[in-house]
Order: sequence, then C-alpha cells, then structure tokens
Amino acid sequence: MFDKNLGIDIYYLYCLIAENNIAKFGISENYKTRVQTIKTACPLNITSVKIVKFSLLEEARSFEKSIHNQFAAFRLNGEWFKFPDWINIKNITDLPVSLPDYLEPITITFLEAK
Repeated sequence: MFDKNLGIDIYYLYCLIAENNIAKFGISENYKTRVQTIKTACPLNITSVKIVKFSLLEEARSFEKSIHNQFAAFRLNGEWFKFPDWINIKNITDLPVSLPDYLEPITITFLEAK
C-alpha cells in the first residue's frame, strides 16, 4: 500500500490471532483487505490483528520466514500455528526474531491493527 505521507510503498507483516491460541503470520500490501478475505473463509473466530510495517518487501519476507521457522514446531498447516497454552499469543507485542545475517536476534514490535 502506498503511504502518501512517506511517499513509499508499505508492506505489512500481520499476525491474525484466532480462538484456541491459533495464529497466522503473513504479508500483505493491504492487510485490511487480506484480513477480510481470511475472515470470510476461516471457520475460526479472528479475535485480534497485529501488524508490523516494512518499507521493503524483502525485509518483510525475511522476518516472516524467520517467524515461520522459529515456530515450526507449532505449525498446523502453511502459515497457521497452534500455540501451547504456556505461550499466550494474544499478548504478542515484542518478538525477538533470528535472521541469518545477524548474530543477535532482532526484536520487532507488533502493533494492534486499527
């Protein structure tokens, strides 16, 4: 989505949080349209949407891939993850993500979507 104030395209890494501690991590240029599409097709109740903005698509993809790898043990199918009760995905804000080219994890902050 083009941000007129910044004069650049914005890409969103989103986290859809559904009932039963299930979440989906994905990327979209227009997260609002993407969320509506998913809500229409998803049998689960989406309870929260959180986003991180990126100005570079490759950077958003890198973080998404790292998150998918980091939570691989909890993967249900594709981009959907079922977290155990001891991980309260509803309260996700700061998430340390390990990227291949960095020695230390980088923390990204998810904001509540409006």
